[in-house]
Amino acid sequence: MISGYHYAANQSARSRADIHIRGSQFTLERDDGHSLRGEIRDLQISSRVGNTTRRISFPDGTLLETNDNHAIDQWISQTGQKNNLWLHKLESNLSLIIFSAIFVVVLTLAFLKWGIPSISHQVAHALPAELNIEIGEHSIDVLDSLLFTPSELPQAQQAAIREEIEEKLISHMSTDIPIKLHFRSMENSHKPIANAFALPSGDIFITDELVKRLDQPNELNSVVLHEIGHVEHRHGLQQIIRSSTITLLTVFIVGGDLSFGQDLIVAFPTFLTQQSYSRKAETEADNFALSHLSDLGLNPDVFADALEKIIPEDKEDSSTEHSFLSTHPDTQKRIEAARGYKQ
Repeated sequence: MISGYHYAANQSARSRADIHIRGSQFTLERDDGHSLRGEIRDLQISSRVGNTTRRISFPDGTLLETNDNHAIDQWISQTGQKNNLWLHKLESNLSLIIFSAIFVVVLTLAFLKWGIPSISHQVAHALPAELNIEIGEHSIDVLDSLLFTPSELPQAQQAAIREEIEEKLISHMSTDIPIKLHFRSMENSHKPIANAFALPSGDIFITDELVKRLDQPNELNSVVLHEIGHVEHRHGLQQIIRSSTITLLTVFIVGGDLSFGQDLIVAFPTFLTQQSYSRKAETEADNFALSHLSDLGLNPDVFADALEKIIPEDKEDSSTEHSFLSTHPDTQKRIEAARGYKQ
C-alpha cells in the first residue's frame, strides 16, 4: 500500500488516499469514499530524487503526492519499471558521485585545453574582415591612451622604413588583411621598450627602441614578417576568442547580456597588453618569417640576429614588461631554430 494525498485534475483541493496493488491492477481509495481503478501500466511515476515528494499521475488527470518512496521503489522493482530508479541510485552512490565529479572536471579541462582552441581557430578564420578592422580601430585608440606616446623618429625615417618593408616584403606577399605600419614610443619605468606586435586588423606597431636596436634593415624586416605571421594565422584573434568564450560562458552561467562581438572589441586591447602567445603560435609565426625570408632571397639568420639584439634588455631586468621577448617565450630555442632553419 502507498499512502498520500490525492488531487483532482487542475484543483488544489486534496483528500487522503491509499493505493492498493493487485497483480497488474491498482485501486485508489480516498477517505471521502471515492475510488479509482485501472492498469498499473497507465500510471506515470516521477523519478526519485533523495527523499523528496513523488508524484503518481493517473489517466484521468488526477495525481497522488506521497513521501512513501520506499514503497514506490519496491512497487517499481516488482513491476519491472526500473528506469525510474537510476537517478536515486546515482545520487545514493558515493563512488558514482565522486567519479561523476572527476569526470566533469576532466571533461571541462579537456574542453578548455583542446576544445576551445580548436573552436577559436575555426571561428577566427571564418569571421569577416570587417570585424578584424573594427577591433583594430578600437584597439589603436585604447593602446595610444594606455601604452604609447607619439614616435620621436623623424618622418623621413618612418617613410623610409615603410617603403623598405612595402618594397621588400608586402609587395611580394599575398595577404587577405592589409598590413599597416605604425611607429610609437613605449616606456616602462621610464625605460624605452623594444617591441613590435600586431592587431588582428593587420596594424603592426613598431617602437622607436626596436628600430634603434635593429640597425640592419633586414633584421627589422624579419621581425615585421614574424608579426605578419601572427596576422595571417589569426593568432591574436584566436587568443581573444578563447578569452571571450570563457567570459561568455561565465556570463551565461551567472547572468548577463554582453554580446560576442562587443566582448571581442572591448576585451582585446587589455588582453593584448597582458597575454603572451602560445609556443605553437610563436613557432608558426617564426616559421612564417623564416620561410618568407628564404623565399625572398634573404638569409634567415637575420631573424636570429634580431632576437639576439633584443635579449640584453631582458637580461638586465628580468621583470621588464611589454618587451618583444617578454611576450615571446623560449627565445634562446627560437634563436637556435632560426640558425638551423632549412626550408
